[in-house]
Amino acid sequence: MHRATSNLHRAPNGGLVFIDNEAGLVHGYRLLSMWDKYNEPLLRSVCIFREATAQRVWELHRLQNAASELLRLYRTHEPLSGRLGFLSEQQAQLLQGRIDFVHKHILHCKAMATSL
Repeated sequence: MHRATSNLHRAPNGGLVFIDNEAGLVHGYRLLSMWDKYNEPLLRSVCIFREATAQRVWELHRLQNAASELLRLYRTHEPLSGRLGFLSEQQAQLLQGRIDFVHKHILHCKAMATSL
């Protein structure tokens, strides 16, 4: 990357936390074409996932409900959700497609690890 980041921080447990302080999740969809050329190669270069993350990705893939689950969490935890918008149907499908892509990659990683 050519620029410094001010919205990626290290949590007390050592994990990385992305602080989305722009226009929220939907803003990311507008910029997707600009960043996707980095996202996919980065994902393909990593085969280490927390078990809980892999399990949750599997559940979201199996149930095909990423957008509705996100909407449930959004309404539960965001006090302004009633006044703010949410994902369009096209964005919801894109989100599910990205979950499915990550799920497929995790399966690929597991297969590679078993073959070692």
